[in-house]
Amino acid sequence: MIWLTYLPQASAQNPLVPDASKTGTTLNVSIEFSDSSLKKFEPRLRVLLEEAFSEYVGLFGGMPKAKDGDEYTELKLKVSHGVGGEADPEYIELRIDDTKQFGFYTWEMTLLHEIFHLWNGETFRYSSDREQWFNEGVTEYYTFKLAVKLGIISQTQVASRFAYPLGSYLSSRGLTKTSMSLAPLVDGGKRDHYFLIYHGGLVAAMVLDYQIRSSSNNTFSLDYLMRELYLSKSRDNRYTNEALVDLIDTSTGFKAKQFFDRYIEGKLIIPVGRYFDLGRLDFRQRMGGTFKQERDTVLEDMLEVTRSE
Repeated sequence: MIWLTYLPQASAQNPLVPDASKTGTTLNVSIEFSDSSLKKFEPRLRVLLEEAFSEYVGLFGGMPKAKDGDEYTELKLKVSHGVGGEADPEYIELRIDDTKQFGFYTWEMTLLHEIFHLWNGETFRYSSDREQWFNEGVTEYYTFKLAVKLGIISQTQVASRFAYPLGSYLSSRGLTKTSMSLAPLVDGGKRDHYFLIYHGGLVAAMVLDYQIRSSSNNTFSLDYLMRELYLSKSRDNRYTNEALVDLIDTSTGFKAKQFFDRYIEGKLIIPVGRYFDLGRLDFRQRMGGTFKQERDTVLEDMLEVTRSE
């Protein structure tokens, strides 16, 4: 159980004392607003923090860890106006307005993304920019999945919302010209190749998750890799693409080297339709009918959508 206690703004001198009757981990959260108009978001912020920490601690098997290797006991959330966010150890900066990136991506999803980075990026870290596809893309994948679970993305929107990053990956600058791994290092880097890195990384995570589940009869998933990274890597002992291949094998039994050679280190386009069909999922949810292919039920389980029999 994760208990979040909320400290008054600028609360370093006035910490709350956790309830001794509660068993579990207590995280003291300080929310600082740049101006009073943003305080109307505080109830929703608290709900999202509690839901996200509960979900992600269950996924990784533990709290995020500070630079000294100890699990978090404190978190500062700074809220201001604008779009986007940033995470650092024990700190999140979140900018809030009414903008919906890509037509649906709200500040709520940005917060889920930055909370995930407290593990993937801040507890265990990439060795170089060659792993940005994993740092950002896998974080986006789990952001979308939790947004579905929390109802930020509705059940009837699952296919279309996941189809957006697939489409932007397939039309991204640099596709087939540079690899997903090298994109942050060429032609303007991470900003110019945003869709190849972030959304290509999300697509890579989806396909890897699908292949792991399919090859193991849905016994293993990408979740097992995330737990292995939490256990075996850190800010000092960082992961590489090569290490990810080995860790996927260790944690799930899936041999990922060919996938990495072709689609992460190589320039080939990930053949998503070989594995699953988001269009069929959309049709199934909107129009009803019965899936007759096992791969469709694996996709439903993977995206945690409600299955109608």
